[in-house]
This record gives sequence, C-alpha cells and structure tokens, in this order.
Amino acid sequence: MASTGIVSMVARDFESAADTDANNVYELTIIATDSEGNNDAESWTVTVNDVTEITGDTNGDGTIGSGEIAGDIDGDGTIGSGEIAGDIDGDGVIEAGEIAGDINGDGAIGTGEITGDINGDGTIGSGEVEGDTYGDGDGTLGNETFDDFSFNIYPNPTNSIVKIIFNKDVSVNAEINIYNTIGQSVFATNKEIRNNEIVLDISVLPSGNYFLNIKNEIGVISKKLIKN
Repeated sequence: MASTGIVSMVARDFESAADTDANNVYELTIIATDSEGNNDAESWTVTVNDVTEITGDTNGDGTIGSGEIAGDIDGDGTIGSGEIAGDIDGDGVIEAGEIAGDINGDGAIGTGEITGDINGDGTIGSGEVEGDTYGDGDGTLGNETFDDFSFNIYPNPTNSIVKIIFNKDVSVNAEINIYNTIGQSVFATNKEIRNNEIVLDISVLPSGNYFLNIKNEIGVISKKLIKN
C-alpha cells in the first residue's frame, strides 16, 4: 500500500497461483489506525481468472496485433525453426481449431493469409503447399484436398440451432467436433449429411467463440462459430 492510500497487487499468473490455498482468490485486509488508537478494518478478495492465451501474443492483450504472429513461440516477431504460423497453443503442431498460415490466430484464413503458409510470410515458398491446413511440410495435401468442398453455418452467431449447409452433393457420415479457443473439444457427434445439410443443437454450450471442425471421406475443414 502506497503512502497515498492506493492499494495495488503485483500481476499474478493463473497457472501458478500464489495464494495460501492455491485457488487464485487473494484475501486482503487493511486496518487503519488514527493517532488516538481508533481503528477500522476493511477486507476484500481479488480473484484471478483464466484467460485465453495465444502463442505469439507478446504484449499479452489476448489478440495478435501489429508485429505479432500466432505461433511465434519465442516472441521474436518471426516464425523460425520449430514454429508454425497459426499454432495458437505453441505446441509445434497444427491441431483442431488451428490452421497453418493463420497469422492472426483467429481460426480462419483472411486477408493477407494463405492456408499452408507455414512461416507466415504471406507467400507459398519452398516446402509449403497452398491448402496444406496442417502445415506438415510433406509437400502434399494428403487428406486436405477439399478445395471444392466447403460449408456455411447459419445462423452464425446463434443461440442454439445451427444449420450446416454444404456446397456440393454429398451423402456420407461426417465427424463433427467443436473446439473452444484453447483447442479443447467441447462437443462431438457423427451425423449423416442429408440434402447437403446437417442441423445441430448447441444450446448446451456456453456463450463464446468456437471452431466447428468437420471431417469426412472428402477431407477436413474448420470454420469459426459464435454462440450467443
């Protein structure tokens, strides 16, 4: 506590709780005493919450901004050895909810981004293949050849029911997974695609941003989903 009466606390790491019972709830009591020995006490609790972290977010604001690249493990502003642009959790591989070349880490390929751009320089160079979602560097698309296969989600954002509409005539079973922004699977099901669409009820999910991942005999594709 400063002489001005302002109370402050040093930054705390959710993953390394420093309070007595390690539950990230810090208890604080201040006792003020005047010159005549009268005193009063006030108590507070400060709760440290977990937040979504993106590898490469060097300023810690929860987003990838200017000079930052999702997947930049060492935070030097470039994608070097052992790093993949779009590797949000920084484990060195592209998994569900991640796309190689997703420089800003929003789970989609937007302006200035190219699927398969492993080093995040905005071009497809040596050892890279456009459309290589997983950035496995094998020089082939493998199971990722779905350039002519896509879908739209409607409505998006949604409160409960979503309709997945496919762009081509397919009548096969699809493996559907929904992941949160830290790559945890929160919803999984298998559905038959009928009349080029699938209907899902996701009312059980809390509000937030998710990635809807669909896998079938044609390939694997992922899109961002918002639950109100």
